[in-house]
Amino acid sequence: MVFSFTTICERMQESAFLLEGLTIEIIDEVDGRSESYCYLNGLKSFIEYINEDAFNGCYSLEKISIPDSVVYIDNFAFHTCIGLQKIKFGCNLHDIGEYAFNGCDSIESIVIPSGVTDIKTYCFNGCVSLKSVEIPSTVPEIGERAFQNCESLVKLYFPANLSNLEQSETYLSHSLQYIYVPNTITV
Repeated sequence: MVFSFTTICERMQESAFLLEGLTIEIIDEVDGRSESYCYLNGLKSFIEYINEDAFNGCYSLEKISIPDSVVYIDNFAFHTCIGLQKIKFGCNLHDIGEYAFNGCDSIESIVIPSGVTDIKTYCFNGCVSLKSVEIPSTVPEIGERAFQNCESLVKLYFPANLSNLEQSETYLSHSLQYIYVPNTITV
C-alpha cells in the first residue's frame, strides 16, 4: 500500500482544526519530512471569511459571535436573518459586504469594530429595529444606502475621518434623535 505524505498531512491538518489545542505531528521516516499542526482555538483559527449567502435566510438565528479570525463578511452572508438580535464582531474584521445584514429585522444595536475599512452598499438596509450604530474612525466611506430603511434608528455616530456620505437622505429617520456628523463630510 502506498501513502501520500501530502494527503496524510492535509487530513491531519483538518483533524487538528477539530481537535482544539491538540498537537498532531507527522513524520515521514523514509524522506525525513515532518509537519506539525496545533490550533489552540480549533476551527475558529481556520475561519477567515464568511462566504456569500452563508446564513442567508436563517430565520431562527438569534445571535452570532464572529470569531477574531474573520476578516471579511461577504455579500448577503446574513441577509434576511429576521430573528437575529445580537451581533458581536471579531476584532480583526476589515470588510462587510453588500447586503450582508440586509433585512435583519430584529437587530437593535451595532458597534462596528475598529479595523473595519469598508461598509458596502445596502449592508444594513432594512434593519427596521436598529436603534443605534457606532462606526469606527477606520471607515473612510460608507456605501450607498448602507443604513436605508432603518426606521427605528435613534443614534448614529459617523467617524471623524469619514470623507463622503453617499445618499445622505437615506440616514434620516422619523425616530432619529442624535446624529454625529463630522465637519469633514461632504454631503
